[in-house]
Amino acid sequence: MPANVSKLVAATAVAAFAFAAAPAALLAADNFDYGVVTAITKGDGSSGLLNLGNGDVLQSGTPFRVQLLSRTAGDLTVSFLSSQGEETVLAENIAMAAGDSLSLPSETDWYYLDDVTGIERLTMTFSGESAEHVIRHVGPDVFNVAPGYGDFGAVEAMRGAAADEPIAMAPARMPANATGYHGALALLAAADDTLARGAKEAKLFRELSPGIVMIVSDSGIGSGAIISDDGLILTNWHVIQASDEFGVVFKPPLGEAVSPSNIHAAVLEKADRNIDLALVRVIDPPLPLTVLELGEMSDIEVGLNVHAIGHPTGEGWTYTNGLISQVRPDYSWPSPLGFSHKAMVIQTQTPISPGSSGSPLISEDHKVIGINSFKKQGEALNFAVSIVDIRAFLDTPAEAPVAPVAMRPATGPCDAPSQRQDTNGDGHVDRISADTNCDGIIDMVTVDEDHDGKPDFALADSDGNGKPELKMVSSANNGRFDVWLMDSDGDGRLDMVGYDEDYDGVIDRYTRG
Repeated sequence: MPANVSKLVAATAVAAFAFAAAPAALLAADNFDYGVVTAITKGDGSSGLLNLGNGDVLQSGTPFRVQLLSRTAGDLTVSFLSSQGEETVLAENIAMAAGDSLSLPSETDWYYLDDVTGIERLTMTFSGESAEHVIRHVGPDVFNVAPGYGDFGAVEAMRGAAADEPIAMAPARMPANATGYHGALALLAAADDTLARGAKEAKLFRELSPGIVMIVSDSGIGSGAIISDDGLILTNWHVIQASDEFGVVFKPPLGEAVSPSNIHAAVLEKADRNIDLALVRVIDPPLPLTVLELGEMSDIEVGLNVHAIGHPTGEGWTYTNGLISQVRPDYSWPSPLGFSHKAMVIQTQTPISPGSSGSPLISEDHKVIGINSFKKQGEALNFAVSIVDIRAFLDTPAEAPVAPVAMRPATGPCDAPSQRQDTNGDGHVDRISADTNCDGIIDMVTVDEDHDGKPDFALADSDGNGKPELKMVSSANNGRFDVWLMDSDGDGRLDMVGYDEDYDGVIDRYTRG
């Protein structure tokens, strides 16, 4: 057996895992379910388990366990393919009845990854059906900002003898959406479901709340309503403002905490600042989606009961209701940015707060009749942009895409100066320090750590504070960055992982580090 999975050592520091305790962690195939878990130490020093998504990062020396549950009777084979192409059979032709469970190597033992990094694969084959689970095996220091590489001083300070360049190593580029989700980690806490006041309200909440999402952008936190089965989400313009990429948090099942698997990347589809509406699209939505039905003007009448589900001050999926107080055509209200919005609005008694902006105003027959947008001083003065303007907005073709917002303004035109260095004297460039936005300060360092002619990682200072808060890693050792490690809260620790599954420079999904 190769060293990658050679040590079957009892994890005495970790409590034994009861297979039936976490069915929600299993990934589904047609005839069987499976899960891959690792042992972690929590912030309070206690031990616990973390469910690994397909393609997640796992560090050298980290334990993992494979868990399987059969839906039908059949024979199971499990194999492990190392990054070096060496295959090990972990279980072969094990007969399982319907409903049987199996933990490999056992319910108390673990496999451990060795120091050979790269893309590794677990393959589960059950009665002819196969499922593959990818592990991005990275080094034990991947979450450290490597000492000596974090000198992000002035360009002049980096000048030195440039090496000849017999290899093609270009400076790394910042991911298009690396900074748009830093607030998402703060949402990885229990999302308590608010109790509705009666059976009818509880039914509405139960059926519709999965169709409301939390939107995290550089502008803050807001709400949104899913309006199509391919991931279109309606919200307020002021929720997203100048951002182009967002984190969208989908509601977890009842009783479960929000986890990294609930967070998905989204991009701006179109926006209308005047009526304070925006449409965003989730890049890879978790299908099937709960789609909310749009209502009509005929669904709006003063005195009718209406409902809202949003995230006031970050309190996820909070239910409120009230009455329609009035409908006000061509109503103007000020924006904090110094201009005015104007639309037909519905005045309601339904309480809204910051974080509820962009949430749907819902009729008694479960239709979206407005988007909750703002409140005024006074009692029960809450306003939603009406379905009339919503439908007009959705029917209007999108304008040209909004230009991305620069992370730091450039001081003027330049050609992104860089300093190329040969740090070990072998005649090959192995470090490139670059000023990517031409402001005179180094903000990106690309490193070929193993001197094989391909970059292994890059460090980026995205906010200009002189400290790297982004580390890009080539987990496949191919010189292409697919793992992006971020310091989400500015404490100097890389605590959030982004994955660029298709190497297109846009982060596709996030997990906690």
